[in-house]
Amino acid sequence: MSNVASYKLRAKKLLPELPEEDGFTFIPNKFLDDLLKEDFSVDQINEILSVFKRKVLNG
Repeated sequence: MSNVASYKLRAKKLLPELPEEDGFTFIPNKFLDDLLKEDFSVDQINEILSVFKRKVLNG
């Protein structure tokens, strides 16, 4: 499993317990700190963080 895939899996596991307010999801600082310590490209970081996007209905 690639490192990107492992971070996406980790993000998906966090989703059910993350607080949400006005459509925004609060990402834990520990996750972001760990993510930024990796040598990911901007595209890879965006791919990982896209897991936290909530689907927009009627938008």
